[in-house]
Amino acid sequence: MDNVEQPQSLVAQGQAMAKEGKFHEAEALFKQAILLNGADISAYFELAELYRQWRYYRLSLEHYQQLTKLEPSNANYLINLGHLWLIEGSSSEAAGCYLKALNLVPDNIAAIYSLAMVEHKFSDAQIQEIIKHLREPQINYDDKAQLGFILAKHYESQKLWDECFYYLAQASDCIKQQSTYSITDDLRYFERIKQIFSREFFSRHPQSHHIHDQPIFIVGMPRSGSTLVEQILSAHPDVYGSGEILTFGKIIIALNQDSINELKFPEIITQTTIDDLDLYARSYLEYRDEGAKKSLRYTDKYLNNFMHLGLIHLVFPNAKIIHVKREPIANCFACYKTYFGSRHMYSYDLEDLGRYYNGYHNLMAHWHEVLPGLVFDVQYEELVSQQVAVTADILKYCGLSWSESCLAFQDVERPIMTASAMQVRTAIYSSSIEAWKNYATHLQPLMDILKA
Repeated sequence: MDNVEQPQSLVAQGQAMAKEGKFHEAEALFKQAILLNGADISAYFELAELYRQWRYYRLSLEHYQQLTKLEPSNANYLINLGHLWLIEGSSSEAAGCYLKALNLVPDNIAAIYSLAMVEHKFSDAQIQEIIKHLREPQINYDDKAQLGFILAKHYESQKLWDECFYYLAQASDCIKQQSTYSITDDLRYFERIKQIFSREFFSRHPQSHHIHDQPIFIVGMPRSGSTLVEQILSAHPDVYGSGEILTFGKIIIALNQDSINELKFPEIITQTTIDDLDLYARSYLEYRDEGAKKSLRYTDKYLNNFMHLGLIHLVFPNAKIIHVKREPIANCFACYKTYFGSRHMYSYDLEDLGRYYNGYHNLMAHWHEVLPGLVFDVQYEELVSQQVAVTADILKYCGLSWSESCLAFQDVERPIMTASAMQVRTAIYSSSIEAWKNYATHLQPLMDILKA
């Protein structure tokens, strides 16, 4: 047998194809490796990860199930399988995987954190063990941060607000200590966007030829209620919920890498042609998953697209854009108590969080000014208190007929990747709207900046 046909060689070739974004070629190579050796762990793992990255979550789940059979003592496989069960909507199956992983490795931080996120109730003895682990001198910053968020969630469930905030602040400090993030960079970026995408710019710059209104962009801050809005829309028979489509972020990265005369985004947009914009549209449409391609309409809930609305309007001039917003202090505190890993670094400092929120708010006001009527605002609190009326307004804006199924959004079976995965699978509730008030004595630095 030629070396190229050996499973390890096929896996290596598949990895190369995957890095180049060639899904079908990579899939075929990994499958061929499995056919040659059904016990090849690396081939199963690469195929499972390929499916996960391309959002074929059910196929990824099935391959992780096979991995846990081939290597039942691997806690990481069990944790990844749990994450996939959670995305698919089964928190009980997810919890079962996390518990098995914890039984294998009792101090596995990822398993402990994942259990906390599926509302697992830890015993007093387990909480004391977590606190003990948190105080170990050799613990790294990432583990310390995750344990802090676990303890914060536990004490919040006990209505011990001061204890909860203590661990939130401690966890956030751990993340900040290993970060080089600067809020100033983000705020300058927002200002550059406003300077380039002026009313005068839009009056003279060409748009692409892609005039259909199939995509529905949902933008805003994290923890604003955006996943709820997407879930409501995805309950409509004509709409597919795509989750986050990262294409516009990737287009901007490519523009910055290939820029001429050292121009970067947003300044380089002044140099784009209709052909460029048509190419961006084709790239975006190509990246959609099969569900979006088969549906009349689909959502894109990449929240950071609030920065990219000028480019989006040039590429898809008739696209619908929904901006989900929430009371500033409630939105900001919901961000502060969420562990985002290395994303949304502004959320780990109350003052940075307030300044970022103000910058985001001002940028959204700019879009309303230079592109009047383009963006449709949805106030989360109004959606909660007036579900039928606001749902009807959302559907009308999107050009969709009324559907009763949108009121039973919690019954929709679809993958959900965000921190709200469990919440949006229950009916609308209002308990979180004023949760921040329990921590008001700790939030003065944030409130002062939001009022400025």
